[in-house]
Amino acid sequence: MKLNNLCLLFILLFLVLIACENFVAAQTLLNTHLPKQIQLRIRTNVPPIGDYQSGMIPWGGFCSVFSDELEAELKIKVNKNKVQNDYILFGNNDSINRFDGLITENQNNKYDIQCGSNSKHIFDILDHKYKNGIAISDVFHTTRIKILLRKEKLDEIKQQNKGEEKLLEAIKSKIAIGVMKQTTTAAELKNAEYNINEYEKSENMIRDLKIGDKIQAFGSDGIILRSLQKELQKSNDYKNISFVIYPENNKNLPGTREQEYIIAISKVGESKDYYKYLKNATDKILRQSPLKDIEKQKLIDYEYNSIHPYILVTILIVILFLLIFAAIIIMRTNLPNRINRFVVRRIFRQNTN
Repeated sequence: MKLNNLCLLFILLFLVLIACENFVAAQTLLNTHLPKQIQLRIRTNVPPIGDYQSGMIPWGGFCSVFSDELEAELKIKVNKNKVQNDYILFGNNDSINRFDGLITENQNNKYDIQCGSNSKHIFDILDHKYKNGIAISDVFHTTRIKILLRKEKLDEIKQQNKGEEKLLEAIKSKIAIGVMKQTTTAAELKNAEYNINEYEKSENMIRDLKIGDKIQAFGSDGIILRSLQKELQKSNDYKNISFVIYPENNKNLPGTREQEYIIAISKVGESKDYYKYLKNATDKILRQSPLKDIEKQKLIDYEYNSIHPYILVTILIVILFLLIFAAIIIMRTNLPNRINRFVVRRIFRQNTN
């Protein structure tokens, strides 16, 4: 019995020592290595993920909420800014990769975290210096590779090719798909033997999509295509053209993988403990509200044009409130007339009696 108690005591002391060691390490990191500001860069190609508008509250989207939560978690100012060269992945002397700020030693160009529509599979095609210099967070959104094309073109192909297998063969043989150069979409569609044309500028691809001779579809992640579709609907040049996304719902083009979005964290320039500290804080925030449920659900709702249950319930409550309010107004309006008629009847009866 005494031996068991002694063993239990040693175990408790061991656990206390580990806890103290972790506490001291954390305090040392806090006091020594954490900067006065954390530099965050946000991609703004998909508004529900990252959005910037001039005004009193310029930032919006998932990454903006993440920034606020990170600042609250670490008690350190997070400085937000837009990612430069959004689609450039393999730079030359005149242009830089959009991840270069995470691996550079130059403090003028360096940032600590990048948030946006970055698939973790992008690191399969990037140089090793990016794989070695960047840590990735847990996944915060899963999307699928699809194509955006004219509705009449898709209807024509479906009419001529009944069944999924024939339809897929027709898409591969009759549809030229425009993709951004050296992206995960380009790599996936090339591996799956789709007919692709690579572009360095998205505006050129959109122009050719309208003309329809070089390409008949725009290939990318579903949530990116949803954003593009909404932009085209607002444009005077494209509002009379009906564009649709194929395949619908939570399906991806056959032969392609799901694209899992992550937050990229620099491993360069600070101690190993610092980037681990940022990664742990990032993953913790992604696992808790509002990011784990409300904000993640907003991305799903946006991509699939669905309505979140919270929003639906809110709409129903507002409608119910308005109906009750209208009923009260009607009752208050009619009540004096009813009282007056009642009083008149009482007086008339008394006089006749």
